Amino acid sequence: MSVRSASVELTTGRVRGRDGAYLGIPYAAPPVGGRRWAPPAPVERWAGELDALAPGPPPPQPVRPISEFAWGVIPPGDEDCLYLNVWTPRSGHGPWPVLVFLIGGGFTVGWTGSGLDDGAALAEAAQVVVVTFSYRLGSLGWAFGNWGLRDQLAVLEWVAREIGAFGGDPARVTLGGQSAGAACVADLLGCPAADGLFSQAMLHSPPLPEAAGDPERRARWEHDLDVTPQTPAAEVVARHEALLQVGEWQGTRGAAQPTLEGDLLPTSPLDAPAARIDVPVLVGTTRDEATFLFRTGGRDAPDEQCERVTAHLFREPTERWARSRAQAGGRVHLFRIEHASPDPRLGALHTIDVPLLFGTFATSEVARHYVDDDERTRAVSDLMQGEWGRFFHGEDLAWPADTPRVIG
Repeated sequence: MSVRSASVELTTGRVRGRDGAYLGIPYAAPPVGGRRWAPPAPVERWAGELDALAPGPPPPQPVRPISEFAWGVIPPGDEDCLYLNVWTPRSGHGPWPVLVFLIGGGFTVGWTGSGLDDGAALAEAAQVVVVTFSYRLGSLGWAFGNWGLRDQLAVLEWVAREIGAFGGDPARVTLGGQSAGAACVADLLGCPAADGLFSQAMLHSPPLPEAAGDPERRARWEHDLDVTPQTPAAEVVARHEALLQVGEWQGTRGAAQPTLEGDLLPTSPLDAPAARIDVPVLVGTTRDEATFLFRTGGRDAPDEQCERVTAHLFREPTERWARSRAQAGGRVHLFRIEHASPDPRLGALHTIDVPLLFGTFATSEVARHYVDDDERTRAVSDLMQGEWGRFFHGEDLAWPADTPRVIG
């Protein structure tokens, strides 16, 4: 099968895209009013044809010094934010494998409209259907329940139901993510409700120590947050930011993040590296992760602090998890990105892997915060799209599981 029409019929109605891109498709009902702090509800069928030409609005979120470096200028957020984007190859023939990609942002910031993870180039280069989406963030997404995780499950269910209309193969879905998105991928490996919804996993720079928080700690956060379902979204965001300046929350990310919860998130990924051991995994980090956290947005932390956080939050737990999974019999491909930013203070910083994999350094101003559009960057990007593409298509990369494959 080959998809050539710009118009696609879904179970909820017809959508029209452009040049293989279908942007801003609703995958769940708006989580507003009585649906705030509740599981995502089904989309109501629409009449006529929906123009799918621009990403949906970002979720409500704070403006932080790091945000503009990471995402560019983010438009005003809207609680009506549960939209996804689909890119299909513009040549070749399906059914194609599918990459469902969870964006990062510390569970609190981020959006899919910056161009950083535009899927057009990756879809063509790897011959894969690419799906990105927004999910609820901050205390609107992770207080009083794991609503962001439930949004992610709703996307996977949408893909199982709808992706065939775009030429995608619902039996060959790689669930991938970067940073907080990768931590959620690790969570979903251990989530019984996700069984059968993806067949491979890709984890870029997962902060695994933050992947499953303590319910009692989150209960204290919810008490201190002091909001109700009627509190305006902007005030919830403001209260969240204010809390991070006081008491036990000062100097932390707070507790609005994935939290252990019954059958949804029964255990931390760090305690269950063999969860769904049949799922092949592509996993790794960048060499200088924490320069992103401490040397962008006007900061300039010392080398020792950057290396300590790189090791303790990213490299060591990720590689320990990967090796434990491989020792349990899982198929694991471990990597480390060492291609460096043109800024010598940043090196191979956190998130540099995204424009390299997606190939957006030539089209996105935000991507150029990380890498130049030069011959060396193009060579690394071509390598990643080729190797990662082989993984998406189910090939064994034959990389050693105990030593990272160095990229860059």
